[in-house]
Amino acid sequence: MTQSANRTRLVKPALLACLLITGLLFGRAALAQETPAPEATPAPIEGPVTPAPLPTPTSAASPTAAPGPLQANPATLQSNIGVPKVATIGGASGALTATVDPKIATVSVSGSTVTIDPTMNGRATVHIIDQSGASIDIFLRVAPNAATISKYVTVKLTGDLDPDYVAKETTLQVRQAANANPGTTINLGLITPPPNPFPVGSAYSIGVPITVLGGDQYLDVSDVMGVTVQHVAAQPFSPTILYYSDDPERIVNDGVLFRGTVTPTTPVRLYDYHENGNDPRRLVVVLSTSSTSPTSVQMVESFAGPNIDVMTVGHTASKNFLIQKPHNEGVVIDLNNGAPFFRRDVSMLMQQGVADIADFQILQGGPVTITVLAASPNVPATTLLAGPQAPGDGKGRHGVFALGAYGGERIDYTVGTQDTFVTIGDRDQTVPKATAADPGADFGDYGVMFNLTLIAHNPDDTPQTVYIYEAPRGGPVRASYLLDNSVVPTELGCATSPPTATSPPRRYLIGQFDVAPHGAQAHVVRFMTDGGSNYPLEIGLTSTPPEPQTPPIFGPDGCFPKPSAALRTSP
Repeated sequence: MTQSANRTRLVKPALLACLLITGLLFGRAALAQETPAPEATPAPIEGPVTPAPLPTPTSAASPTAAPGPLQANPATLQSNIGVPKVATIGGASGALTATVDPKIATVSVSGSTVTIDPTMNGRATVHIIDQSGASIDIFLRVAPNAATISKYVTVKLTGDLDPDYVAKETTLQVRQAANANPGTTINLGLITPPPNPFPVGSAYSIGVPITVLGGDQYLDVSDVMGVTVQHVAAQPFSPTILYYSDDPERIVNDGVLFRGTVTPTTPVRLYDYHENGNDPRRLVVVLSTSSTSPTSVQMVESFAGPNIDVMTVGHTASKNFLIQKPHNEGVVIDLNNGAPFFRRDVSMLMQQGVADIADFQILQGGPVTITVLAASPNVPATTLLAGPQAPGDGKGRHGVFALGAYGGERIDYTVGTQDTFVTIGDRDQTVPKATAADPGADFGDYGVMFNLTLIAHNPDDTPQTVYIYEAPRGGPVRASYLLDNSVVPTELGCATSPPTATSPPRRYLIGQFDVAPHGAQAHVVRFMTDGGSNYPLEIGLTSTPPEPQTPPIFGPDGCFPKPSAALRTSP
């Protein structure tokens, strides 16, 4: 063999090995493309790592934020015409705008502050919106205040004061000093009673919380009123003139019902009794003076009503006056020139009645005018005060009368003889007129306080019991009697006269006492006729026991049903 042949044999095996290796490499590469390589496990990180900065977002990729909610402080507003109110708006984006619907106020905006200035009464919505479109509503109410509450009031009281009277009179004057508008509701806090004893010349002060609710027409108001109660000195007095106001008895129109004057030398008594017609109305009693000097008037008063039971109204007024008058229990009212004092302003519903008995004497200054008037619910009484007196109802139950010594009666009775009595409220004997030309009349002696002196004589050798009795003669009647120095009156139930003129009299027990053998005994009975009752009434002494009590009011012989005869049912 030659060398070239051997070299050829050596090259072929080497080429074959090379091709084999190349095929294996291409196969692995193909396999690597078809099968993914397994994920590598990250090595643990040691030491602090600074994160790579995030890319800054572009404005095109940023979404628009939704407007946030607005807040209003306060969320509701109440005010009067011409009194601006301010609300603060929170959470706003950009400038605010505000509107009012309906347009009962003007509105302005400064930053986050909204100022609302009312121009008329009513209710409205203040709509507020910011630049992002967020909005909120404030609810607005514009109305007058329910009252103008006085900060302080001084209550001046006279006489032998009962704690109940002090509380009652203080409550009345606090309510008056609230200066509440008609139709509102006055709520008072606790009125602390006076110290015991509460002597003349002393005083005490309290704070009384008061809230006046205005309803739909007015805004509620609240405050604490400072109240000073004084016990002042005043001499007891007896009026010489009676003003009788019961005409028209039934009120059907607004206007002045009665007007009279108290002078420094002439104390007077007002007896005021009226029933309302079918429409709501107010009865107002006003004191006023034109004097330029300080004027003070003492008033001893008993007021009752309103109540549809007119007999109860009249009875309550007379009973309480019997209690108060002997003790000079009253109030002192200070008056200013041109500033009327509204002593009473009482709302009456259909057919309700009121009764008022009041004694007046001037302590300083004067004179003082007393006006009784009727006013519809929303009519200011001041607009009627100077008007003419309203026409009467033709019954003539009004006038000016001279009390003088009228009402001082004496009854002498001797055991074993005929019963003796006096007749009260008879047309044959009435309280005299102050002037003969006065066209009015007081058939019933309403407003007269009778002082009856009863003297019983016993000629027998044994003690005898004597009875004080009443006997109705004009129809249903109620009565109270103050015996001697008793503090509490004796009250009789409703009694009535016999059904016919020939029926036996009905006598009811007022009181009784024993008279020693061959002795005599005297007692004093004070009495006033009741508005709503029917007269005449007989009061007398007897040795025959009367009926111990009046019958049930609806019994066969009771007050109701009334006898068939036509009877007077009011003064």
